[in-house]
Amino acid sequence: MRTFYSFLDDLQSRGGLGQLDYLTYHHYGGYIANDNQNAINLRDPQQLEQEIDSIRSILAARGASGIKIAVTEMNAAIWADGCDRDKLTINQGLWLADALGACFLKADIANVWIHLHPGADPHSLIDDQPDPPAPTRNYWPVYLTAQTLSGTDPSTPVSVLEATSGVSTASLTTYAVRKSDGRLGMLIINKQAKAEEAVVHLSFSPSSAGGRFISRGEYEARIGPTSLAVKIEGAELRLTLPASSITGLDIK
Repeated sequence: MRTFYSFLDDLQSRGGLGQLDYLTYHHYGGYIANDNQNAINLRDPQQLEQEIDSIRSILAARGASGIKIAVTEMNAAIWADGCDRDKLTINQGLWLADALGACFLKADIANVWIHLHPGADPHSLIDDQPDPPAPTRNYWPVYLTAQTLSGTDPSTPVSVLEATSGVSTASLTTYAVRKSDGRLGMLIINKQAKAEEAVVHLSFSPSSAGGRFISRGEYEARIGPTSLAVKIEGAELRLTLPASSITGLDIK
């Protein structure tokens, strides 16, 4: 952070702060090695939100609130050689989906670090060894998040909606958007190792609602989202969130 301050101070002293369009940086959830007890921190995506807010405050204090923030490389952790603790587990998928949701709310650009050789890097989204190349375990959590929170046309913006929950963000997080065709997309990450009965309260009575999820089984099998039953009762949706899962809802 000291280097960050020095960079901004030096740029400002030279009158060049106005030339900065984007401030880019990398974010990893933690460092996991044999000489520590660290695992993937599922609370870290909310710390990432606070981190982005802090950077915006620092920029605003220098009269540079127009500078955009790009998280140009991120993933759940960095693993030291010889340490496999929490590597390629559902926790990595939960972190990816949650961090992407956090960046969707707070950042202007976000990019998941992708390496094409799964045998060399656990962060990969695509395995380039088969012919044709194949999705990895980490691909599907990113896929479901993108499908849920974006529209069919990437040039058409979506509207970010407020989504609140009575459950602590340490256990469950939610993100929601309204798409250009009027549909709602809602992403729910259940970080708990148990299923959660959920009731979604809407401001209207939907005509249809569909759900898809990725839990431990889907993640470890490297398969795409599985359909999830959603019951409509007036302006409420009732569903069961599987344990340790990412759920995407499509609401009309």
